[in-house]
Parts: sequence; structure tokens; C-alpha cells
Amino acid sequence: MTTWIFQGNPDRFDLDNYLTAKNPIYWTVTFPAHQKRIAVGDTIFIWRARGSTDIVPGVIALGTVIEKKSKVSSPEHLSEDLWVDADLKPDEVKAGIYLHEVRPTEEDGMLSLYDLKLDPILAKMRIISVRTGSNFPLSEKEALRLRHLWINGTEVSEEEALGDYEAREGRVKSYIHKSRERDPNLVRNAKQLFVQRHGKLYCEICGFSFESIYGRLGKDFIEAHHIKPLSELAPGETTTISDLIMVCSNCHRMIHRGNAEKNLDELKSIFGSKRKSSD
Repeated sequence: MTTWIFQGNPDRFDLDNYLTAKNPIYWTVTFPAHQKRIAVGDTIFIWRARGSTDIVPGVIALGTVIEKKSKVSSPEHLSEDLWVDADLKPDEVKAGIYLHEVRPTEEDGMLSLYDLKLDPILAKMRIISVRTGSNFPLSEKEALRLRHLWINGTEVSEEEALGDYEAREGRVKSYIHKSRERDPNLVRNAKQLFVQRHGKLYCEICGFSFESIYGRLGKDFIEAHHIKPLSELAPGETTTISDLIMVCSNCHRMIHRGNAEKNLDELKSIFGSKRKSSD
């Protein structure tokens, strides 16, 4: 089976409304080579482009191909009214996709372009380097890594990412590991509570505020660090808002460069000393 990224442009199609209103959805497969290759059972990640909007681009949904034909079984799910500049052809091959999960915002857990460009494996995907096109097949290595981030979030070290792969006699063999899911509602609620208490979002370590520096673009943006790694949670153990801290992207990266608990204490000490010296 192949894993794909299907790209939608908000300038041409109201993608967010489509994904939240319809299931299954249908997507045109453009190139003849891709039409031959795509098959029922393939995994599909949906990519929302930026277009001319200020929307955050990246992966916002996950689904599975359940149908492949030119005449679809549920034509009402084509939602032709959502097209801005539709050029639909009845004989085009379309993939029917059952959506397992839709995450339209960073608070919901989407994988943004900015996070993916920082990943040593996914930064080389064709959709990032080329960008134009509708259907992008992924390599086995890219597919495994993207699924890993979708399940676990981007709060994963480079060492952990590369640890999913093992070389033997020049060939790359992929191993699927058990993973634990994050709850995007927990992070969303933690951010809301932080704003209620402090008036705005900022890094609890260094004090950086995305909104103060980036204005509108940085409004409502911050990352959440899980103080206790998910790998250490016992089955059924719960995570509360008090188990999270708000951090900027730089501090978050530094925390995960090795021993996260030790690095967190070190960063708190560094910035605590700086604040004392400036008083």
C-alpha cells in the first residue's frame, strides 16, 4: 500500500468546510501514473496550502482510500458548490476517502509546514520542495515518520525520529512502534486557562511572546511541553493541565536535545539567573 499527500488550495476550494461536512470525500487523481498506482486501502494525508490567505499551511486530515473510479457512488459528496474556479471533468479518476480524523488548526493538532520543515526526514518531501500539484506519493520512510508525528505530535527529538529506522546490509528496514496518542483538547484547554490567568500566551521559561514580536501572525500561538513524557505514562494514567507548561519553539527544541527533564531544569536555571541579574 502507498501513503499519499493530497493537496488542496483554499483559493480554489473551501477545503475546511468540505472536510468537516462530508465523509467520505472525493479527490481527483491528476496524473495517469498516479491513477494507475493509487489503490483502495492506501493512506491519505490531506494538505491545506496557504494560497493567497494567511491560513497556516500543513497536514490537517488523515484518511483511507475506499473507492477509486470516475463515476463516484456518492456524487452529493463532491460538493461542487464549494469550488471557486471549478474545472471539473466527469471522466477524471477520483479517489473516495474515508476520513479518520480532521485537525484544521494548530490547537487541534495539525502538522504545520513550519514544524515539518524542521524535521530531518519530512523537510525533504516533494510537497515542501515543489509545492505545486495535487497528489504526492510518499516514500516508506516519509510515510512512517509522518504517521508517527500525526499520532505523537511534533514534540519528538531527532534521535527518536531516526530511531524508527535501522540499516542492514545497505537496505532500510522500517519498524512500526507502539505509540500513545495526545489529546489536543488538553493542550487547547491549557492555553485558554493560561490566558485567563496571565492575560496572554508567553514562554514560561524565557518569557518570549509570539504575539509581541510577530503581531497578528503570532496571536494565540505557543507550544505545550508535557513535563512527563508520554512514554513514561502507565496504561490508563491521565495527564492534567498542570502536567503541561507553555514554551516557545526555541526552548522546546532545547528541552528535547537529550534528557528532557534535566534540560528543562537547566533552562529554568539559566533564565532565572538572567532575570535576577537584570533586577
